[in-house]
Amino acid sequence: MSLTPADARHLLRRAAYGGLPAEVDALVGLSRADAVAQVMSTAGATTADDTPSVTRSSRERRRLAHWWVEQMTTTPAPIVERLTYFWHSHFACTSDRVRDQRHMKIQHWLFRAYGQGGFHYLLDRKSTRLNSSHTDIS
Repeated sequence: MSLTPADARHLLRRAAYGGLPAEVDALVGLSRADAVAQVMSTAGATTADDTPSVTRSSRERRRLAHWWVEQMTTTPAPIVERLTYFWHSHFACTSDRVRDQRHMKIQHWLFRAYGQGGFHYLLDRKSTRLNSSHTDIS
């Protein structure tokens, strides 16, 4: 069964933040498996370590949030940002309760780097990374 324009728009709303007409058109006619594979293929187009440098200051919260909104609207890999947002919501993450914004940066990095691998994969990587003595929070 191939995707209709409505199916393609729905997929792009779920896997990204919607799609431009050309992005919808590129998915129309593909099988569901091929369309999902094409959407997921963009996941490697971004790097998980391009978060801005932050300090311990709570004022950095706003700068990190602005950076992330910019990422969500301009990324070539919207699936990465959508999954990062999902994991932030799933773990009820909020930066206003964190005194050291570098910890939010680490968490954000982990969600972006490992959030595509599923729940158990993310938890394994998160616990390994957070327990590492080599964690750089600068």
